[in-house]
Amino acid sequence: MDKRFSYQRQVILKTLQSMTSHPNAEELYKVVKERIPNISLATVYRNLNEMAENGQILRLSTPLSATCFEGNVQPHAHLVCRKCHKVKDAFVHWSHLSEDITEYTDSQILDVEVIFTVICPQCLAEEANNIETKEEENNVQ
Repeated sequence: MDKRFSYQRQVILKTLQSMTSHPNAEELYKVVKERIPNISLATVYRNLNEMAENGQILRLSTPLSATCFEGNVQPHAHLVCRKCHKVKDAFVHWSHLSEDITEYTDSQILDVEVIFTVICPQCLAEEANNIETKEEENNVQ
């Protein structure tokens, strides 16, 4: 592995770890390109996939959003908004659930991925505003 490749991977990893959002490869590429102008999208994809395979980052695929990546590999759940498709972290404890499943199935759990489909606070507020606006319009007529 040459130094340039290592440097690119390091920048991709550090950039991802500094983000609180869950960017897809294209979104991360735009941010990394500001630091490494000659980096290609293919290089970002390759590095993300290799780091995900090595457990350095998380790859998150949901039915509602494009595959996204995360630098936080600590166990946690994800909330995916059904309306805006934003992904947020949820730090919950499910060790008792893992223990119950292990005991019930006599299996060894290797990984847990918990994704909650929600309507986020911003979309709920927007929905409430839309309902209020429609009610006001109906009252005016």
